[in-house]
This record gives sequence, C-alpha cells and structure tokens, in this order.
Amino acid sequence: MDGYFGKGHSGMEFGSSGSHGYWPAGAGKCGATDLPWLLLGSARDNALRAVGMYESSSRLQLLQAAVSVGAAVEQAAKACVADIEPALLAEKGQVEAVLWLTGHKDLAKKPAIEIRTITGVDAAMIARERRPNVVAPHDQVLSAMNVRNAATHMAFVDQASLRDEVSTMVRIVDSIVLALGEDRTQFWADSLPLIDELIHQRLSAVARIVAAKREAALRRVRGLIKGLGDELGSLILAARSHRSWSSDHDEPIECPVCSQQAWLQCGVEESDPIADGEGGLYVERT
Repeated sequence: MDGYFGKGHSGMEFGSSGSHGYWPAGAGKCGATDLPWLLLGSARDNALRAVGMYESSSRLQLLQAAVSVGAAVEQAAKACVADIEPALLAEKGQVEAVLWLTGHKDLAKKPAIEIRTITGVDAAMIARERRPNVVAPHDQVLSAMNVRNAATHMAFVDQASLRDEVSTMVRIVDSIVLALGEDRTQFWADSLPLIDELIHQRLSAVARIVAAKREAALRRVRGLIKGLGDELGSLILAARSHRSWSSDHDEPIECPVCSQQAWLQCGVEESDPIADGEGGLYVERT
C-alpha cells in the first residue's frame, strides 16, 4: 500500500482493526492526528496529476487535470486548517463531523466518509487569515473550484483556461507547503523545476498586469497636471488624494504612481441568510 506525504511520512495503519486506525485511507486507515498530512499528500498527488496532464491532447486527460486542480487547492487548504484545528473543518451544524474531527468517533452514528465539511473556498479563507504566508486569494480559489466543477458536473474543460488555473493551483499549494513547515524540495521531488517555472510564469503574468495598470495611471496623472508647473501640479494631486469612500478596513499607503497619500481598502460582503438545518440561520462573510 502506498504511504502518504507528511511529517516523517507517518501513520499508515495496514488493515482496519489497528488501535491507531482512524481515517479511511484506501485499504487501510491512518491515525487520528495525521489528517493534515493525509490531506496534504492527496493535494500533492492531485497537483502532480494536473501538472502532468494539462498539456495533453486527450479530452479525458484534460478533464482529469481540471478535476485535480480544484481537488489540490481544496485539500491543501483543508490540510492547513486541520493543522490549526481539525474541528474548524466541520460544516456548520454538522454534529457528526464535529465528533469525528474532535476525536470522538465512537459517539458518531455515521462513518467518516459521510461527514460534511466546509467548502474549499471557506477552507482557503481560514488558511489565509490564520497563516499569513498562505497565498490563496478568494477569486483565484473560486476560479479553481469553478474549473473543477465544470469538469465534474458538465464535462466542460477549456485548455487555455486550464493552463492559467494550473499555474495558480501550484502557487497556492506551494505556499501552503511552506506555511506548514514542509520541505518543498521533498514535496515536489523531481517535478520541482517545472513547479518553479509555473510559479515564475504566474508571477510574471501578474507583474505584467500590474505594470500595465501603473502605466495607465501614470498617463492619467500626467494628463491632469500637464502645463500646470510643479507647484500647482503638486497642489492638484494633493487635493485629489483624500479618501473618496471608506471601507470596512483601511490601510494608509503612499501611492506608487503619484507619491500622494493613498489607501488600501477592504470590503466585507455577507451572503443571503442560509439555513443551518436546525431551525437557525447564518450568513457567510467574504
């Protein structure tokens, strides 16, 4: 039986009756505390599968790569959450999941494969909030989930979009590997050169977008103060540097284009009320 990647590659219990057997893992079980590494190992397998298939000419392999992209992101994010506190993975109101995740499987009435956990998007949100080194922007995680869902539910896959998502997936998973204190050289093994190239391509693409936006902003600034002279031009820019609106959280910063006072702003969006299955309601915040 294959083991799984983790701290010391620990924990596979061969057979289902071992005293440490807990989470179902193929023909065997792994220890209760090994959940983060079981998840991270599966994230690794899916990530490498996607990297190996996304340039294929086979439609079926492209579909498998698309499924693996979303699975890798979700499982890596959940590995990070499980390392923080496994109970955080339980979907709201799911008692069975809480029992399993807190080490009380003997009290659970359902098997582990039937517990309901949070979404990959929610797991990534918790991971990036609690582990600052995790690079998992909401829109990128959601995009990876959408690529997986399109392949899983409708057999849709677009190779051009898949290429972008593979680069994004690799960067997210790699950041979680580092946040968990794992050796990325060991994690990616022989695929590390390709992984580094994919991360570089992703960062280069983002850098090109940022450079283009800065150039457009600079042209606009130049147009605003053209012919006004340095003193009047500075006054005009200073007058325009006030906050046009406030957000849920503001951070002051110097504008990289005009060097005036600027603000980084963050908004919090709430979903429509969601029933928790026990007569109550809650809202999700993004």
